[in-house]
Formats: sequence, C-alpha cells, structure tokens
Amino acid sequence: MKLINERIYLRPVELADAPLFLKHTEDEEIRHMTGTKARFSIEQIERHIEQTQQDDTRYDFAICLNVTDQLVGELSVLDIDPDNQSAGFRINERGLRAYEKKGFKREGVLREALYLNGTFSDEIIMAVIRRDYLKARS
Repeated sequence: MKLINERIYLRPVELADAPLFLKHTEDEEIRHMTGTKARFSIEQIERHIEQTQQDDTRYDFAICLNVTDQLVGELSVLDIDPDNQSAGFRINERGLRAYEKKGFKREGVLREALYLNGTFSDEIIMAVIRRDYLKARS
C-alpha cells in the first residue's frame, strides 16, 4: 500500500530504513516527545521492523518526499481493533494543528504523563470519527 499527496507519500517500512530509524531514536526531541528511555542497536531496530511487519494490530509507514524519495519520518498506526473500527497513533506536538484541521478533536490530557531528562510532558489524547473527518474534508 502506498498513500500519496502532493508533497509526500507513505509506504510500508522496510529493513533498509533501519539506519534512519536508529538515528531518530537518538534524536533528543523525538525521545522526549515519545517518552523513549532505552537506547537501541541497529540489530534491535531491524528486529523491531521485522516483528512489526508480522503484527496485524499495526501498520508502520515511512514518510518520503515525492521529489527525492528521501525518507523524512515515520508513522505508526497502532492498536488496530477491527471489531470497534478503531486505532491509535502518536504524533509530534507540531502536528496538532494539522490534525485538528482534518477533524481531530482533543478528548483529554494526561498531565505530566511522560518523564525524560528531568522534564515532564503532557500526553494529549485526540480522536477523529468518520463524520468529523468527512466534514473537515468538505
């Protein structure tokens, strides 16, 4: 599956993406925003990619630029629940406004839910339902 818009496209994560994913796990802002405390080896990242490719409760995508095919990020859709037609994912704080424009609503805040490097961060819970998404698209 490949999802495309005018600037970027999403494609399934591949083993070849492991070096950039490792670099992302070492980025302090990303570590802070995701609450990541562990340090990883390239072999651990590769195993993680292989495991997620076999996990039917999630989809992992590489975010790539159309013009250069450069991998610029990742997106994971997690906790896929077909019975309830729901799923979840995490985003960086800079993405909040973009998601709100697409119909996502803030449903709550887990205050100081993440702690890293002596700093607490809130976890913001957002959701979109089909009718809000369709309304935002029109």
